Amino acid sequence: MKFSYYLTILFITWGVVNCLVSSPTPVKPVVPQKDISLNRKPSLKLYASEKMRNYFPILSKDYEGQEVFEGLSSIREIGDLTCEMIYSMRKYDKDEIKKFTNIELGSPITSKFYLHTFRRMIAGCWNFYQMNDISPDKDFEYLKKQYPNQKFNCYSVGFLQPYIMHSILDCDTLTLLDIDIRIIEAHAQLVKFFHEGKMATPEEVKKNLESLKISWIAQYRNFQAQTPVNIRVLCPRNMEMCLEKLVIFQEKYNHLKELNLYASAIHEANLIPKKDHISVVFVSNAFEDYYTRRKEFDYLMKNLEQNLEVGQKVIFIYHNGGRHLFGVYEVMKKLDEDESLEVTVLCRDKYLFYPEEEDRTYYNIHFDRLRGLKTTEKYCSSQQAISQITKKTENSDNQQ
Repeated sequence: MKFSYYLTILFITWGVVNCLVSSPTPVKPVVPQKDISLNRKPSLKLYASEKMRNYFPILSKDYEGQEVFEGLSSIREIGDLTCEMIYSMRKYDKDEIKKFTNIELGSPITSKFYLHTFRRMIAGCWNFYQMNDISPDKDFEYLKKQYPNQKFNCYSVGFLQPYIMHSILDCDTLTLLDIDIRIIEAHAQLVKFFHEGKMATPEEVKKNLESLKISWIAQYRNFQAQTPVNIRVLCPRNMEMCLEKLVIFQEKYNHLKELNLYASAIHEANLIPKKDHISVVFVSNAFEDYYTRRKEFDYLMKNLEQNLEVGQKVIFIYHNGGRHLFGVYEVMKKLDEDESLEVTVLCRDKYLFYPEEEDRTYYNIHFDRLRGLKTTEKYCSSQQAISQITKKTENSDNQQ
């Protein structure tokens, strides 16, 4: 009896062990981890240069997160009131204007053109919402090919250009940089749509652009507050490209670590890159003499020389107004006795005056006049054609 009992126990034990050895242990299916970064939204910040803080009481403090949207929306009404006074649409009241800005705007005028234009631009009464850079996407595509695996801190003036920039360069940080307070305010309206994920299709983009409250468009014939707006108004020559890039920007929005709104002139801005990054600054045509004086450009270069570390780079992209033409300039702190700056032209088209009705002569910008500039014969744009550089006057190559 005992023998058969132990024999039974032995067979049962052998069977259990055999099953454990021969049957593979079930493996839990591997669940791919979600990319946490895709659920993270970039940090938002609004800040200003010292001079812009002095110009506008609203910019006396920094704003973060939702404050960025709420703080800037308050300037719309008082800003329009100021512009209407400047353009003789209502009684001029200097004390009322002082509530908005400390800029000396001068007496009211009857024409929107030329008189005190730059000061009116800063005050938001002469705004380049409309993109006159033709195909700026080509500028960023060129740079992406030159630095395929680089991390970028991106800065851009203009209204739609910064969004096109990130859609191509995959910026780590993006700074919407402008001296025009109403451009900055319009950015806040647009960024809010991206922050809420409302720009995922061309139809959504068109609808939300039409809801923007912008005014005093420099190129718009019906010069007024509350100008009707759409993709054609904002991007008349590259509508399909702009729509495509805005949708891509929404797809890549959460890849950004930081999105900053920075009210500042280019030469007064902090453009120093983060560690292991390159700063890329799209200046549109802001380095023309009318917008940036030589002493301001020299101030910018001195600031870079003092604050860049050896080997750090800042790349400036200049775009010829109203044309496809552009130039790319690399500024690097050298490892030499003086730790001076080395400026290299990566590519450069021959810049032509705009509008086209003027004589088609070449011009240079401040970078092109630097001593020791490392130049190149390489054009940036395939649009640089013989037909574009005819009718030049004698010695126009050397025009300063």
